[in-house]
Amino acid sequence: MYISPIRSKDKPDEPIVWGFGLACHAGATGDEIDDLLGARKLKDQWFWTGTNAPFEANQYFRLIEFSGKNWTGIGNTNDQITGEETLSQRFFNFCLFQTGGSQVLCVCNLQVMNLNHPNSNILEKVIDILKSIEFVEPDAPAMEKSRYRPK
Repeated sequence: MYISPIRSKDKPDEPIVWGFGLACHAGATGDEIDDLLGARKLKDQWFWTGTNAPFEANQYFRLIEFSGKNWTGIGNTNDQITGEETLSQRFFNFCLFQTGGSQVLCVCNLQVMNLNHPNSNILEKVIDILKSIEFVEPDAPAMEKSRYRPK
């Protein structure tokens, strides 16, 4: 979980708590990754896993590749085209793949922009936060002592 206070441009004296959760999917298969990303590429075309139909032009699907200290990442953005228009959002889905390891961190449907307020776009802020992540090997003795360790 990443949590940070941010300040609104409209009300800079009132901090807002903002964050997002990361889910670990160690050893995830290609199909599982596609589902987590909400997109699947077939014959040079991207399909939305929600409907198994190609992304529509007005969804503005965009693929994003990025990297950090010991991982590579792939993500995508797409625009919400159903529901209340004034609440429409741009979503960011991504997975970070540990270099030389099996750990995978993913987030699905992170809202990064209200489409009616382009100044609300936080995609670059999110990517900057992700670039600070470093995968580490768990401390085996600490894991053995943890009451939360897998049995």
